[in-house]
Amino acid sequence: MKKIFPFLIALSLFSLPLEAQKFLNSQNSKKYSVAAVMNADYGIIMYQPLNKNLGGDSTRFDYRNVFVQGWLEDYYDNGKLLHKGNYVDGKLNVYKNYFENGQVERSFEVTGLDKFYMQVFYPDGKVRSTIHYKGTAVQKEEDFYPSGKPDFVEEFSKDMEYVVQRKSWYESGKEQDVFELKDVKKKLYNKKE
Repeated sequence: MKKIFPFLIALSLFSLPLEAQKFLNSQNSKKYSVAAVMNADYGIIMYQPLNKNLGGDSTRFDYRNVFVQGWLEDYYDNGKLLHKGNYVDGKLNVYKNYFENGQVERSFEVTGLDKFYMQVFYPDGKVRSTIHYKGTAVQKEEDFYPSGKPDFVEEFSKDMEYVVQRKSWYESGKEQDVFELKDVKKKLYNKKE
């Protein structure tokens, strides 16, 4: 018993910060109506100003008016998960947003030094957009119709100096516009409409 007692005390002290963090973040969670968070054209974009990696200039404070730190979840009015994000000094680092049906609406992750990746989905789970960022600039973006067929793609060189391709398609799948780099050294392009 003498050996177990110190272990139990140490274990309970170790769990206090975890419980305090969980309690702190639950105090910072907010609830929103679907109408308040959903943009008909762009989805759930209310968290983007908090995304420091994309140049967001807003900061989230906790109930004590201190920068939010760590993982935080927000919910819809009905209690379903809306947002789960990791905050550093009140700025979003990585996150996922969810439709009311539980399907992921978008996810944002760090993929390397100054490189980021975002996927945006339709409510049925099909991919709406994939976006690769270099710093705060879009290096490659692909958009898709609800059917899954490509809608638009734009890609820049790795050094972000020139356009590699820019294409768009009709909903039928037929190409609409094509602008492609054909000769890198001479920077010659083909354009087709």
